[in-house]
Amino acid sequence: MKIAYFFLYSYLLLKPYYIFNSGGLQPCDIMLLLSFFFFLLASKNNKQKFYRIIMENKLFIIFFLLSFCINIIYFLQLMKFKFILSSLYYVFNFLFIIVFTYSIKYNDDFINTTDKIMKINLIMQLLIYIFSLGKYYDAQRYMGTFNDPNQFGYFVLISYAYIYIFDFVLKKNKFTKYIFFFFSIILIAQSGSTAMLLGITVLIIINLLYLLKNLPMIIYKNKNKIIIIGIFLICFCTFFLLIPVSQTKKIKIENIFIIQRVKEKISKLNNNSKGDSYSDLTIWQERGYDKIYLYPENILYGAGEGEYQRFEKAVADNEIHATLPSILFYYGIIPFMFIIGWFFSKLKNMNSKVAGVYIMLVVESFFLLNQRQTFFGGFLLLHPSYVTRYQGQKL
Repeated sequence: MKIAYFFLYSYLLLKPYYIFNSGGLQPCDIMLLLSFFFFLLASKNNKQKFYRIIMENKLFIIFFLLSFCINIIYFLQLMKFKFILSSLYYVFNFLFIIVFTYSIKYNDDFINTTDKIMKINLIMQLLIYIFSLGKYYDAQRYMGTFNDPNQFGYFVLISYAYIYIFDFVLKKNKFTKYIFFFFSIILIAQSGSTAMLLGITVLIIINLLYLLKNLPMIIYKNKNKIIIIGIFLICFCTFFLLIPVSQTKKIKIENIFIIQRVKEKISKLNNNSKGDSYSDLTIWQERGYDKIYLYPENILYGAGEGEYQRFEKAVADNEIHATLPSILFYYGIIPFMFIIGWFFSKLKNMNSKVAGVYIMLVVESFFLLNQRQTFFGGFLLLHPSYVTRYQGQKL
């Protein structure tokens, strides 16, 4: 079993490093395949554990099989490999869900080790940014070791979500959580991803409401920490606001790239343009939502995931950049209900103290695809029944 965990931890550490083009196998994917293989070998002597894990995730497995069948049908009709590739994403999700479930459920050290790995990953990404070793999508959108700024921003957001939950489970120092929160905002801001900024803003608002509700008691118990956080916040604001415009002679709010991005997205909400050019698209057209109401019949039986230029009525020939709406459109109402059932089975009995981080991801998921990301499925597996060993704490 040790070798299986070696490859699983290697996968988690290598996940942020994209060596080849997106859509192909990365070095980390090989680690995941090897990890699953050795987990299977180790489970030979205890098939009951493996069977229980399969049954606990049967709704996802049914969705996976149905989605695979739908994509195969469209592949046979159009002979486009993109449909097969879309199904392969779910294969890796399935592998990760199995090994992650097993590890959380049966390995007492797994959560603590994964918490350290997520923190190492964020620190490494911050150092790569500070020392100018990362890549840029264009002159202003940073993507670090990834192939796309949204991939980078999402990785930072989901890594922080893991840290947030793990620190709660393990009862670690809350100050550490705040440090990584500021690290995350710095990196997300550099990515220019408005979906990630929206998600992190939602988390800030929820936490502020919680703080206001409990403010007198919090101040009384944490006077020294509040002073330190205040100093850190001032330093952070200075870094965040001044560094991106350090080459300009006059510092103006409207010159800050991330402010420009937010203003651009807000303007697209009420854009009445017909979308003659990409810059004229409304936010809904840009995200591909118009395909849903232009081709509503696909909600019944699914459009298949690939060859998006088929939908000629849609303004843009891109995919639907939203998690649940895209699943509904690509695979139809029946597979959609299975994945929704799996989601809810993992989120029930949640502790209200950590609900904010889940709400953050839900809001973000309506503006970006998450279902292809293994870390998204793994995060949903942090289910109350898996952490009963931690003195009955509930997530």
